[in-house]
Amino acid sequence: LAGYNDDVEHQVRFRLERLCMRCGDADGGDGEKVACEDATRMPPTIAVVNWYMRQLDAHELRTKFVSSAILALVGDVCAQKVGHFMSVRSVGSSNSLLRLDKRRMMAMFIDGLVCTGPL
Repeated sequence: LAGYNDDVEHQVRFRLERLCMRCGDADGGDGEKVACEDATRMPPTIAVVNWYMRQLDAHELRTKFVSSAILALVGDVCAQKVGHFMSVRSVGSSNSLLRLDKRRMMAMFIDGLVCTGPL
């Protein structure tokens, strides 16, 4: 597992270096080169990945628990939406409102946090 994490970290660092090279070559419009550290030029996805990797380094287990819980919650919401879409499609009613089952969502969140996350 340690080798896998090192490989992922290497890939992320390589992609960030490539982004910095592109960012450093960019022209700011007034003839000046744009510095890679300029936060306004960094895409939000890269900023989120940087933040997530720092959290993994600082608090590995906590980050994995919370990530697992959030993914379980998002997966359950998607499953409920697909189920609703399929039932509306089969019945043919277009004015049916989607009501998310909050108890089921909380159960999936807790399952991801307590059961799936520690694995």
